[in-house]
Amino acid sequence: MLNIELPNHIWSTKLDGIDNAILTQSCLQVETFLRQKLQLPFWDEGYEYGCVTSYYHREYNLFHFPCLQLHKLYTKLLTTFIPILPNNTFYIRSWVNLFKQNKNIEWHDHGYPSENFWHGFYCVNVEDENPSFTEYRNTSTNEFKSIQSYNSLCVIGRSKNNFEHRSTKWLNPGIRITIAFDLIPLEILRPQENYTHELLNNYIPFTKEVICAE
Repeated sequence: MLNIELPNHIWSTKLDGIDNAILTQSCLQVETFLRQKLQLPFWDEGYEYGCVTSYYHREYNLFHFPCLQLHKLYTKLLTTFIPILPNNTFYIRSWVNLFKQNKNIEWHDHGYPSENFWHGFYCVNVEDENPSFTEYRNTSTNEFKSIQSYNSLCVIGRSKNNFEHRSTKWLNPGIRITIAFDLIPLEILRPQENYTHELLNNYIPFTKEVICAE
C-alpha cells in the first residue's frame, strides 16, 4: 500500500521480497568496479555528494548490472509506481549511495517541475543504533517533512517548485546504502528525432509495456 507523505508530491511504501543482504554485496561490488575498471578521475571525499558512487551518478545506470535482486527491485518499482505516474513514456536511471560514518548528501533537488521529473530511493542497508532520515523542505513556505529510514522502504516524489531534500548524517559504523533513481519522460530525453541527449545510453524503459513483458 502506498502512503502519502506529502499530498500529490511524496509517496512511500515497503517493497517486500528483495534480499537486501545480497543486494548490499552487489552494491559494494559496483563501487569496486567503478573505482577500478572505469578509472574514475580524482574525487574529493569532502565534496557535497558524500560518496564517489553518488558524485559519478551520471556515468552509469545501476540497473545495467547483472544482479537478480536489482532485477527484482526494478520489477517492483514498475508494478508499484506506474499507477501513480502520468500517462507518459518514462525512462529510468539509477545509482547507489554509499555513505560512511558522518557522511550524507546535503539539500538538493532533481530536475525541473515543468518537465515532469520524478525521483525516488530504496533503502538497502540503513538500520543501526542511530536512525537516519530523509528530510524534505519547501524553501518558500518552510513546510518540512522527515521520513525515517528502514530497510526495504521505497519513497518516490514528483519534482515541485522550491522543494529540496537531503539525508541526515550516518552516525553508525559501517555503510548506509540506498539506491536512488530518476524518472524522466521520453519527450525530454529526445526532444527531436535524432539522439541529442548526452546520456541517452544510461536509460532503460519504465512503462506499462515493460510490465507486460515481464
